[in-house]
Amino acid sequence: MSGRIESENKLRDKIEEKLKTLPSIFYDFYNYMEADQKSYATIKHYIEYVADFMDAVVKDNKDEFYKNITVPQIREYLISLRRRVENGREVKNSDSIQATRWSAINTFFNFLVLDDYIEINPMSKTKRPKNKKEKTVVYLEQDEINNIIDRIKKESKTQFVNRDLAIITLGVGTGIRVGALVQINVSDIDFKENTIHVIEKGGKERYLRFGTNARNILSAWLVDRATYFGDADTEALFVSQSRQRLTVEGVRRLMEKYANGINGKHITPHKMRSSAATNLAKAGVDIQTIADILGHSSVTTTQRYAAVLEQNKQQATDALDNLF
Repeated sequence: MSGRIESENKLRDKIEEKLKTLPSIFYDFYNYMEADQKSYATIKHYIEYVADFMDAVVKDNKDEFYKNITVPQIREYLISLRRRVENGREVKNSDSIQATRWSAINTFFNFLVLDDYIEINPMSKTKRPKNKKEKTVVYLEQDEINNIIDRIKKESKTQFVNRDLAIITLGVGTGIRVGALVQINVSDIDFKENTIHVIEKGGKERYLRFGTNARNILSAWLVDRATYFGDADTEALFVSQSRQRLTVEGVRRLMEKYANGINGKHITPHKMRSSAATNLAKAGVDIQTIADILGHSSVTTTQRYAAVLEQNKQQATDALDNLF
């Protein structure tokens, strides 16, 4: 079973369990999103977000709750999303959290209109929250990557040293998305061509190239995998202590462990991808090539990483100018 199918089956099972507790309209919504080829991760979140909206807005007769929703109710709910209570105190939700919730509810009402459950989408009279904060690109510099590698060699258990080295090497060395990284199977690696077959967002299949250093680390991990985890009942390239496929959450914990305290940066699994992009830009690789390597459908996304270089150049110019 492929890594992607294995992960999707688990998510589908969780979705179906959740649907048993919800009005029947959610099952139709689920089928609508699956037919639209949304990922199971997106489907799961959208169902949870719409269910949260339903619980917040409607107190009784939830079977057909969508028929009596008013625009003022929606606006009141959207306002409530601006803040949440965490550890007993009120904190602000990010713009992206608010926007994602809006998108989920809007998709739900669009489905209701398309399938003739209602005539008008009330969300059309609201606006998707804008991300007012410009995202800062956080990435790992060469010395910081070396620092993480040293920590892995010193702190990781013997059976996991080469696994963790392979994860950081592929993450930073290919720019692969962490969701695709954990789905890689041993059979996806082609050592003759130095490529890995991956399935990314939207079911997009492509081949990532890796270099000699990555090849050596991957080979070493495969030896350790056979030695320490030969009885693991999974085709996954990366396995956990419990001999199961390593999860995205597992990679997050690893990054949190090894990158903790690095120059005050908050290093998440996605920062391996931004590190690949930014270091390629610093090496002078053109934008289109970087976009192709990362699998970006538009170079507009990629240009964020090149912009970091312009910021650095300006900072350097200012620093020299301040000498006088």
